[in-house]
Amino acid sequence: MAWRVNSGSCSRGRIPDTCTAEGGAISGVGDEAYFYNNANRYAELYVKSGRHLVTLQTSLNDNMASVKPGVVNLAKSLVAKVR
Repeated sequence: MAWRVNSGSCSRGRIPDTCTAEGGAISGVGDEAYFYNNANRYAELYVKSGRHLVTLQTSLNDNMASVKPGVVNLAKSLVAKVR
């Protein structure tokens, strides 16, 4: 499983409208988080934490349900470091 992690300031970026409309809200990760299926190619998690925006992306070799726990756990660890 390949991972891609990005972090930036919320003043420069925001959670895309597509993710908030079509993605599933995730509680317990940052101030706001959405798990999103990007064209059946990638699973993406967008997390807003204070002034930070963290995005995680992994390939969908299996299915959304199988990659979700790993993505969410990694996000929790990363968000704890940027707070």
